[in-house]
Amino acid sequence: NTQITTSPIVTTNNFIQDFCYFKNSNDGNYFDLRNMRSSLDYKFTMNYYTFKANFCGGLVEKCNNSDSPAAFFHSYTMCLGALTTTWSDISADYIDSEIPNNGLKLIFKNTGTACTGNNNTNNSLMYTIKCDQNIDTVIESVRKINNCSYDIVFVSKYGCPNSNIFSKYFKPITYLYYIFIIFFIYITLFTYIN
Repeated sequence: NTQITTSPIVTTNNFIQDFCYFKNSNDGNYFDLRNMRSSLDYKFTMNYYTFKANFCGGLVEKCNNSDSPAAFFHSYTMCLGALTTTWSDISADYIDSEIPNNGLKLIFKNTGTACTGNNNTNNSLMYTIKCDQNIDTVIESVRKINNCSYDIVFVSKYGCPNSNIFSKYFKPITYLYYIFIIFFIYITLFTYIN
């Protein structure tokens, strides 16, 4: 399992991606998904298909030697198609921009193998990671967006945003404010003493 780290990529919706770390440049919230990497792929069975997914790299049980982090299988072992090519070029956003604590969604920009029954379209993938501080990581459901697009919905404590308290309260404009307050107190005390 070789992991190739990439240099930070600015993705849409003010999120910066650095491999398995997603940070919102507006509010300082970040999601570190490294602990979601599992030695066993996450699995979800729906009808005759089993969806397998993982984080921060390809599946442990490869789909046709692909580095895809997600694929769907028939009868657990026969891979029908990779849902994306690699763990890279991912667009991140909050599930609900008004309520960041709901979790994170990841849209993989690289498409997977040809869609079954439609060779003109490739499979596409989205991960929705709902926040629940009491659950490590499980697949809640797989939502079929259309015949070739899937949303794998996870529930995980890693879907809860972490906030960098330093960056939240000490932004550049805040520094000026604090300097002004300190200067004002200093002048007031100096004037009062003299």
